[in-house]
Amino acid sequence: MTRSDFNATHPLQDVMALAVMAQRINNDYLTHDESVAGVYGDLTAPPAVKRYSNKNLMRFGMGYNLPNKLTDEDGNPLYGTQNVADEEDLEQAQEIISYYQGLMLKALSSQVNSFEEKVLHIVQENAVSLKDFGILASLIKSYTRSVAREEVELEQRALSADSQHIGAIGDTVEIDLTIMRMNYIQKLDCHVVNGKDEKGNLVVFFTSKDREFMDKEQVNIRARIKRQQVSSYHSGKETVLNYVKVV
Repeated sequence: MTRSDFNATHPLQDVMALAVMAQRINNDYLTHDESVAGVYGDLTAPPAVKRYSNKNLMRFGMGYNLPNKLTDEDGNPLYGTQNVADEEDLEQAQEIISYYQGLMLKALSSQVNSFEEKVLHIVQENAVSLKDFGILASLIKSYTRSVAREEVELEQRALSADSQHIGAIGDTVEIDLTIMRMNYIQKLDCHVVNGKDEKGNLVVFFTSKDREFMDKEQVNIRARIKRQQVSSYHSGKETVLNYVKVV
């Protein structure tokens, strides 16, 4: 790869579509290639790439750094070497670009973080150099989280008008909980869980047992009512729980 390759720019939508494609292929955001020891069962052979990083998949899509060996032992294309963004990738790429273009007003009020600043700069330029492929590779997961968070916030605000406190402070209650959001708080080394009961009443609690709630939408819990409050965030009534256990 030459210096001119790094300085060359590519249309934003094309590169963003490759970022969407890479996320789709890996079903995750991989920062580095994943390797396996040995090739085709030969443990004396050097490691072979099992999965390429999202950034490398994007580079392959632009024709950079294509692997020398394009097929496995059965003659099938190696993972990640046939990279073509389809129409759905292009459509989602435009949605993501539009979303971040919409953050321009937020930027004017200095409400964006440093990562969003970098993204906004790329979006404004409408052209992407190779050095920025990594930013766009990571952007897809960030965008998905942002959209999901905003959807939850809208639902919380909609429920807040009719949300009621559950039981009385000190009561032990059993709740069919719909988990709306889980956020990790590094300072406390725990997750805060926001949810609602079957009547749409909002609840919140902290837990270090995140595996009991991770990737679940519905769970039956037993808990003690710690506090009843009006949320400073959505202005609705919510019940704070502790001693939460999955039933």
